[in-house]
Amino acid sequence: MLVGCQRNGLQALGFPSPGPRDTSNSKNNFSTANTLAALYAAFLFVVSEAAYGCSCAPGTIEQQVEQASDVVSAEVEKDLDGRGLFRVRIEHRWKGTALDLSTIQAGGPCRYRLQPGARYVLFLRRDSTDRLRTGLCAGNRRLENAASLIDWLARRPSAQQD
Repeated sequence: MLVGCQRNGLQALGFPSPGPRDTSNSKNNFSTANTLAALYAAFLFVVSEAAYGCSCAPGTIEQQVEQASDVVSAEVEKDLDGRGLFRVRIEHRWKGTALDLSTIQAGGPCRYRLQPGARYVLFLRRDSTDRLRTGLCAGNRRLENAASLIDWLARRPSAQQD
């Protein structure tokens, strides 16, 4: 029987007591905690776009064409600002009046990632300033993955009327 002495569970199992707390390193511990918090915040900022929760409502190709002011095939020539502004060369128009060389905005929280040199079928909308815009849910496809879409666009009844 122990008199005047108490042991916690770990000490009873043979582990040493922690002893007095060393506070000489508390400034370094605080600095390390701040650094870790800053790194975590930076990580969240970098992945926040993917984690933003962009989701597309199910829709048909007909609805995507109807909602677009312009439907084109285009090659991306240049990323103009690193934030979603691109210069594209229009190769074919199924709908709309986009110029042969157009600037489009593909930025925003649900951006569609365009790559310079790649070719796409793009579903574009004109904003209030007449700038062409597209996004993740517009219906865009890389040209090499769009054979059935291109066939459908070429055969649709209103293709000659737009």
